[in-house]
Amino acid sequence: EWMNYFGVVNKVSPIPKDMKFGEFPEGVLRTGGTFVVQGDDVVYQWTDTIPGNHPVIEDVVTIAKNAAKTPAGKKGSWF
Repeated sequence: EWMNYFGVVNKVSPIPKDMKFGEFPEGVLRTGGTFVVQGDDVVYQWTDTIPGNHPVIEDVVTIAKNAAKTPAGKKGSWF
């Protein structure tokens, strides 16, 4: 997975011309995540392992649609 990380570094955070050896572009130090919430409940959580990593968007949309159809507080079939 770390080899993937080094492969996407330039794509997600170009290196500024004034950057010194040993410094890192801000974008390579940040990862993100994806959440689907329903009221106060988190019904889906994805944590990016490396910059540029993300969940399958179709899966997130399906989970969000199912959550929208399910009354708050009731767990859907994705658990």
